[in-house]
Amino acid sequence: MQRLRHHQNGFEDHAFRTDLDQVRNIEDAVQERIRAQKPLPEGEMVLRDVIEEHARGEPHLDRMSPALAVLADEQKSFIQAELNKAGELKQLSFKGVSQVGLNIYDADFEHAKIE
Repeated sequence: MQRLRHHQNGFEDHAFRTDLDQVRNIEDAVQERIRAQKPLPEGEMVLRDVIEEHARGEPHLDRMSPALAVLADEQKSFIQAELNKAGELKQLSFKGVSQVGLNIYDADFEHAKIE
């Protein structure tokens, strides 16, 4: 099995050889979501879970890329404090899909609004 090993900032990422048609199909689906401004079906549920985890100060680092897990762990006290100041999550509103295919939401909290 061939793979690419990428070292940067103390992290090592691996990319495995894959079928080009599969990659094109995924990219076509992402581009269609961007054009249609259609959210990922489970996007809101995942965001709610992430907000709850961070509010408790217990983000699931094992579900993150290594680099993101380090940042989330380093910043978890700050994130938890900000979410505690924001108060209870009242509503999530889908705003659109970014140019790289990420869902964008407005999160309305008791004392704050965060995109």
